[in-house]
Parts: sequence; C-alpha cells; structure tokens
Amino acid sequence: METSNMWWKNLIDKTKNIFQSEEEDVVVWEEGLNAENVAERFELIKQSYLSAYDHYNKDIFKSHIKIAPELVKGNYAVEGHNPVEAENSYFGHISIRVYDHNLVDATWKIGFSEQGQYGSGFMTDEYIAMNFSSSPIAESADGFVIFKMKDRETLEGLWLESGCFLPGYEICKLKNRLED
Repeated sequence: METSNMWWKNLIDKTKNIFQSEEEDVVVWEEGLNAENVAERFELIKQSYLSAYDHYNKDIFKSHIKIAPELVKGNYAVEGHNPVEAENSYFGHISIRVYDHNLVDATWKIGFSEQGQYGSGFMTDEYIAMNFSSSPIAESADGFVIFKMKDRETLEGLWLESGCFLPGYEICKLKNRLED
C-alpha cells in the first residue's frame, strides 16, 4: 500500500509542476488558451491523464478528424468522470453553438439535477477550447475544457478546474445537429 501512495503522490507532484502558476491554489498558465498554445496544452493534459488513468481507458484519443463548424454545432449526450474519481462517472447533455465561423458557446446540464455549466471559446482545425463556469455571468472561469473530434458524431475532451491538478474526461455523442 505504501508503494501505491508514493506513486500517487509523485504523479500529483509532477502534474502540479506542469500546471501550477505563481498562485499555489489555482491551476492556470499565465496566458489563457489561444490558437497558438491549445495543441501544446492539450498534449500536456493528455499525458497527465494517461499517466494517471492508463488502466482506465487506453483507447481514448486514438483517432480524430478535422473540426468543422457544421460538424460541431449540436446537442450531445455526455458521459465523463471527475479528476481522481475515474470510477465515479457522470452523465448529462451539452448543447454547442458555433458563431463567427470559429467561436463557440456551450451549455451543459449534468446529472439528475441537471446542474448547469456554461462555456465559451474557440475552434481550430483540430481543437475546441472553452473556459467554463457554473454561472453564465462569471467574471473568471472555473476551468477549461479542450475537445477533439473523434469521428463525425463524437467529441472527446479533457478538462481542468481551478485548484485541481488532475484532469477530468468527457465524451460527447451527437443526438441531433443544430440549425443556423
């Protein structure tokens, strides 16, 4: 048991070094997400995720297609898990809208209580990156999520909340496309 605890502590310490800013209780980079850094940040988060959960799902992020607005906008069924609790999954739905060709906003409704999360961000050829919050008028984001499109009907993403050093995982399966 001691060896397992040391492995976990080392992983958390390693992950903190990747994401920690000058403020010890907030996990952010000094510069926000943008088209130039989203790929690098996704890879860092993915490596952290795979290190922590390699026993959980080895088939994630295996194949992806180029993102296009007409493929992204829609209503999706969501399944995911919170950081550290890969065995405790959540479910719900997300509605994603695209405007001005590459800007996105989203509304999540999670669990039986349909807890709301609200996000906004941007798309690149490979990524959808959004800050999210539990309030649509929050002045600062509670976290961020980066999705890749697994196939024409599935988004797969990783997310981090402020103050948390391990990523959560989310998969979104298209229920129906939204019209303009």
